[in-house]
Amino acid sequence: MNDFNTLKAEAAQSWQRRLLLLTGEPEQSQAKARAMAESVASSLWLGADGIAPKDARHYLGQECELLVVDWHQGIHLDALGALAGCLRGGGVLVLLSPPLEILAAQSPLGAWLAAVLAGRTPKGTSQHVPLNGLSDDQQIALAAGLKVLTGHRGRPLVMTADRGRGKTATLGLLAAEALKAGRGPVWVTAPRFEALAPLFAFAERVLDGAERRGQALYWQGQTIAFYPPDRLLAEQPEAALLLVDEAAAIPTGLLDRIASHYKRLVLSTTLHGYEGSGRGFALRFLPRLKALYPGTQTVHLSEPVRWAAGCPVERDINQMLLLDAEPDPIAAGPVALHWLSGSELVARPAWLKAVMGLLVSAHYQTAPSDIQHWLTDDKVTFAVATCQDQVQGVMALVAEGGLDPALCEAVYLGKRRLKGHLVLQSLSAHLGIKEAPAFEGQRVMRIAVLNRRQGLGSWLLEELERRARLLLVSFAADEELCRFWQRSGWQALRLGSSIDAASGLPSVMMAKGLEDKSQALVAKARARFTEILPWQPGLPAELINRLYQGAEAVALSDWDKRDLARLVAGGANLDTLQLPLWKLAWQAASEGQCPLLVRRWLAGMAWEALGPRKAVLAEVRDWVAQRVP
Repeated sequence: MNDFNTLKAEAAQSWQRRLLLLTGEPEQSQAKARAMAESVASSLWLGADGIAPKDARHYLGQECELLVVDWHQGIHLDALGALAGCLRGGGVLVLLSPPLEILAAQSPLGAWLAAVLAGRTPKGTSQHVPLNGLSDDQQIALAAGLKVLTGHRGRPLVMTADRGRGKTATLGLLAAEALKAGRGPVWVTAPRFEALAPLFAFAERVLDGAERRGQALYWQGQTIAFYPPDRLLAEQPEAALLLVDEAAAIPTGLLDRIASHYKRLVLSTTLHGYEGSGRGFALRFLPRLKALYPGTQTVHLSEPVRWAAGCPVERDINQMLLLDAEPDPIAAGPVALHWLSGSELVARPAWLKAVMGLLVSAHYQTAPSDIQHWLTDDKVTFAVATCQDQVQGVMALVAEGGLDPALCEAVYLGKRRLKGHLVLQSLSAHLGIKEAPAFEGQRVMRIAVLNRRQGLGSWLLEELERRARLLLVSFAADEELCRFWQRSGWQALRLGSSIDAASGLPSVMMAKGLEDKSQALVAKARARFTEILPWQPGLPAELINRLYQGAEAVALSDWDKRDLARLVAGGANLDTLQLPLWKLAWQAASEGQCPLLVRRWLAGMAWEALGPRKAVLAEVRDWVAQRVP
């Protein structure tokens, strides 16, 4: 307890936080930690008999003065990232771990964590008075947010910060001020409702008599309510103000649509955090927002509010979870390609940080759990492209398949689902190709290159083709991404039936066979997929041409042709010619030429919902006339 009391005193004096590493026997370390927990007023425990890793997000917005993380029960980086933000200034993080040499031998991830913990340097203490009220940064951000509410429309605010800067709490205060000014309703969207706990807590604190019900706060006939991104765009409810929290974890395509519709808009995002990639947000979305709204304002919150600046625990967490990893700069010259295991990548710390920085910046939902998977699964490998020792591109790959006949049968019958075999199992379970999981393939989990490195992504895929017989990938079905993969000869084999709430898109699976047997598998799956696709509900209209092009469409009968000719001549109507129009539309899609209006009908929209009936009928007649002589 002496070490704990000393660290606790240092933390209290500096209003920073301290980390205490206990590497003894599990039972002994746990007993010490329990004694520490009993000596403080508030504590959280991640591990056995404490918080389950999957429940860690439910504690966002809470505070504690002691956080115990037990690695003897397994390492869970997402949970550590979430709960570390609950530890306030003056608190202590107690980390229960195997001896560092044993931790390092467990996995590449263990080796990385052990290296970070072994390399920690003592931090000197300084006197600091805890913040009372809003920080200067928060006051500036709140004032800027009120201008969005009361000033000219089309002048959004973008608020950026690292964790612990009071960003979400500031949004809550802004929402409350809007209601007090009679400017409601205020809608809030974010990837996860749980992360908004501080927003609703601060708004409720300011609005005397407010009532919480479900995912909404009611006050004097006005409302602050949460909408998931997909529902917000589907319903597009009118709002006096829209707040978007953790915008970096929402795909830029969805953000574009949100920004186009809502003219009084405040977006906030974490620059370094498990919530999403702030760097990717800055590179991809922010320039488009400023082009749409030249009056866009930006505010950065740099001053911590939950602890004092220079907190060593913040530094340690950022390093362990690689939250502060940044991509390397662009380098000129020839590119070298390195095929590395997780252990080999961890042995090159500079490359590891650049690789993770590039992967995080390129994908909107990369989390520490992804990094944990990549550095613990021995089936994961990396292809790292460097120029002058600077990482310019990377692929993260995982081996799939190789299952024996008994497992293939179990997967086919829906009795087993094996972790890590995403695409090949899906071909069996959803397309009915029993032998698919017996094949061995390499799935591209992530691919990323630096901006302006034109052609590097395609080159990486070409180099991968030299090392595998079957290539696989699964990603959110964005049209631009589909085009990239198809340009490299990959074929779509399955479209997911569910929509991701954050991206608003289904997933698409693609593959490329590189020898006779794998090419036959891909051809078989492609044929079955194109048979199923026209009957799949919820088809995205923008993807129909791209996914169906090259398929063998149902031929028009002579009767169909006579009916369509009658339509062109002014007889019949759209409702009575559903079958021949359906056949003609998919025939056009097989050539990649089905027009948007008709694709929207194929996707489930009624003709009357597509525009004025006469105009729609005239457009369809013109199109049919061009295709049916």
